[in-house]
Amino acid sequence: MGFSPGYDHGNVHKVIATLGLDVPYVITPDQSGFTFLSENPSTAEFVLPADTTEIGFHCTIINVPNVSTGVSGRHFKISTAGDGQLMLGTIATVSKGAKQDIFIANGSSHDNIIMDAASEGGSSGMWFECTLVGVDKWLIHGHGYVAGTGAPTNPWSNG
Repeated sequence: MGFSPGYDHGNVHKVIATLGLDVPYVITPDQSGFTFLSENPSTAEFVLPADTTEIGFHCTIINVPNVSTGVSGRHFKISTAGDGQLMLGTIATVSKGAKQDIFIANGSSHDNIIMDAASEGGSSGMWFECTLVGVDKWLIHGHGYVAGTGAPTNPWSNG
């Protein structure tokens, strides 16, 4: 692991639409600076690169359609490449019912973000900025929108 040389201006505006691609979509170390558009309403899963990627790796993940509710009602997921690689950061979520909350990763066990449109905030327009800040540490900042009128629930998970 080393430090990222910074932005590669050849990839600054590289966008990958994931509709029809493998699920989960595994983000690779050479995709730093990319934006990923999730266009699949039923299953959207992203796996961040291993923490051996250079510190400073960053990407943006944007959800375009509403995420359908289905099996356990949870279909949008961002996970680390391995158990024990932690997520740090915050996710601000608002609901159609004008309720909001900010959820903070616990820093000790969260290695997944799992969302649906009904409770955690998987509606269209949600986004996440993901940056590798150290060995076993991803800084995630994002925003979710709950299509229902209930209060948002915590999307951070360790499973």
